[in-house]
Amino acid sequence: MTTNNGKTFKKINVPGAGALGSGPLDINNENDVCFEWFDSAGLYHGALLHGGKYYKFNYPKSYESYGGGLNDKSMVAGGYIPTSGAASQGFNATFK
Repeated sequence: MTTNNGKTFKKINVPGAGALGSGPLDINNENDVCFEWFDSAGLYHGALLHGGKYYKFNYPKSYESYGGGLNDKSMVAGGYIPTSGAASQGFNATFK
């Protein structure tokens, strides 16, 4: 943890993310965080930090996926690309 001007910061990064790292995109009132993270090929995927553990996910059979937002009712909203060069699509999923 790092402290700056009385504020405390904690580093969070999806384990195994490539050189491009990961980016948190949303946090809920339970301190769950959804991410997009990049693999070593530069493709992005989704992850959720829930209960102190990271859970990686991809929309089924997608080329790329990400978790873009979450709420306090255990729902993640995100996007995915079904195949290389295809248009992005949206999804929502629940977690527990």
